[in-house]
Amino acid sequence: MGVLDVIPGVSAAKNIAAGVGGAALGGVMGFFVGRRGQKEARKELEVARKEFEQEKNRLLARLEKIDQEREEMALLRVALLRQLAWEDGVLSDSEKLFIIDYIVHSEEIMDSKKIEAIKELDLKPARISSFLKHVAERFGSPPHICGSRIEAEGFVSVLTKVAHVDGEYTRDEERYVEYVKRLVGVS
Repeated sequence: MGVLDVIPGVSAAKNIAAGVGGAALGGVMGFFVGRRGQKEARKELEVARKEFEQEKNRLLARLEKIDQEREEMALLRVALLRQLAWEDGVLSDSEKLFIIDYIVHSEEIMDSKKIEAIKELDLKPARISSFLKHVAERFGSPPHICGSRIEAEGFVSVLTKVAHVDGEYTRDEERYVEYVKRLVGVS
């Protein structure tokens, strides 16, 4: 007990001062330790940001590739519809309008490619054997035309509608529809 401890409140004041001093020292130590921890945390955060950017770029590139593949498949389906519409030697207005509607409502085809595909409808395609040879060379054999069975069934339904839309369903159109059904795995 010190000399000043006899004065009321001095002892409590010393205890408070000691506590405040300890807290101040702890705060200063925490500040320096915290600054070192902050530097490490910043480094870790920067590393995490770089890894995130790299992963994001990989995913975006993958999505872009998937989008391109989906667009190529959609354009191949349009080419198959065009080939069918010309199978009897004439592209009727009803067939043309049906295919244009299909192109316009395709979410997988970019607008610029839609315009090109619509313009190409009036051009008579190569013979079916040449066309299928080109498809096999470009997309492999058998070509990957649809992403799923449900998509394949939907495409066959569209194909069948195009074959009937002009009011005529020729034997050549029937053979072509059957061929494409086998090609996409729908029987």
